Amino acid sequence: MAFCFLTRSCYLSSFRKATSGDFSIPVEGYLYEKGQPSGALKYFLISGNVLQLLGDVDAVGSDALAPVGTIICPLLLVHGLNVSG
Repeated sequence: MAFCFLTRSCYLSSFRKATSGDFSIPVEGYLYEKGQPSGALKYFLISGNVLQLLGDVDAVGSDALAPVGTIICPLLLVHGLNVSG
């Protein structure tokens, strides 16, 4: 199983449509395969729909990371996002 741990998002407000909930966000992170980090990823896109994303949350962490702007959120494990780049 492979997953991506996102470490940075860029220009969040520029890539969302408030009326439909669709978003496309450039991000950076790390790729993990079989539970081990396998490489850094720079400037790729995740996209989807906010309502669909909320329904695709598989797990919520018990931690809350340092605020990013005005957002404080625990780690989330989400399936079904589109990844490109």
